[in-house]
Amino acid sequence: MINYNHFIEEFTQGKCHSFEEFQRIAKQFGLFFEKINGEMILGYEGRGEVDQVCYEFYRYFFPETKLQVKNFNLIAKIHEVHFQFVLEEVNEVYQKYNLPPRYDRTLSIRENAVLLLNTLKIKTAIRKEDLEFIQYILKY
Repeated sequence: MINYNHFIEEFTQGKCHSFEEFQRIAKQFGLFFEKINGEMILGYEGRGEVDQVCYEFYRYFFPETKLQVKNFNLIAKIHEVHFQFVLEEVNEVYQKYNLPPRYDRTLSIRENAVLLLNTLKIKTAIRKEDLEFIQYILKY
């Protein structure tokens, strides 16, 4: 099954190369991630204001950010980057099979995965890594 390493590299702009490395840095801020019911949940076991800590954690990777603590949401930022990551990956899969990029922003991530699967299954055998990616999306 697909791992989070590629997404972590994308989210941290190459400053972390694995989910484990990302977890170690998060722990320095008192943050941790747990997979519960198929979802990645952000936890906090530190001291101080959690919003401030999440902001400082983000600034560790993006020191040039113009965002302020009062209007910053780490969860929303992670979801935003994850959405963009999935969009690009879906379009890359289409292109591997000589199909035009087809991600439809009016559909959910899940609906796009089903569309991708339905398009590919009637065209050809699907590469294992692409099936794993589609399964990853469908579990998201």
